[in-house]
Amino acid sequence: VLHQKVPYRALLHRISPSHFTSSMCPICSDHEDTFSHFLYECDQKMTVWKHIWLHFFHVDLDSDFPLSEALLRLRFPDIPVEASSVSSATIISHTLLSLWRSHWRFVFDNVPLSSSSVIASITKLVSTSEYELLIKEHSTHRSPPIFDWESHAVP
Repeated sequence: VLHQKVPYRALLHRISPSHFTSSMCPICSDHEDTFSHFLYECDQKMTVWKHIWLHFFHVDLDSDFPLSEALLRLRFPDIPVEASSVSSATIISHTLLSLWRSHWRFVFDNVPLSSSSVIASITKLVSTSEYELLIKEHSTHRSPPIFDWESHAVP
């Protein structure tokens, strides 16, 4: 995403028009699938982003500027303490991952992109990250000792 090397349909159509006969979004079929449309402008994807933004950042996403700032400039929104113990970057990464998986399941397996299932996937990923942080912060075990291979080498 940072290098804008995402295989969105308009780019693929420009590179190989015989294989990708249309530059339209495969999800909504209403708009050209540009870089920003692929990431967040598609209505179904924007529904997910708006939900995540409101749920985790407690801010109404009324424009795509905060999204482009987060995705392209790594300027993440502040996260209220009570919303989650994971970072904003982690939440946005999990959102991208879930949208990416769902997008390609649609393209390759013809499974419709469902906003609710993507949101459920994001919620599960964030919960897993929160549990991992709890384990890490409250772990009483120590890391294993470093083994000195040279002093234990077989002659």
